[in-house]
Amino acid sequence: MAVIEAYALEYSDGTLYVGMTGDLPRRLEEHRRRQSPSTKRFKGAFRVVYQKSFPDHQSARSHEKYLKSGAGRTLIRQGIRT
Repeated sequence: MAVIEAYALEYSDGTLYVGMTGDLPRRLEEHRRRQSPSTKRFKGAFRVVYQKSFPDHQSARSHEKYLKSGAGRTLIRQGIRT
């Protein structure tokens, strides 16, 4: 069974990006190389500020959608500050 990761990146300008993947190291490398259409517009360095594993795509997608909500972004931002 594949593990799916929901994750959040914070770029150097403070912008958050939330996504999910079955291969986080590969996906982070795509972000670093600006190969991802969804993050080409972001500039500067980034860091992983949130990561959570799920046993299936549906659970990970549901959590990703939550993280993209106002409450989810607040959760991420609170984790960054602590």
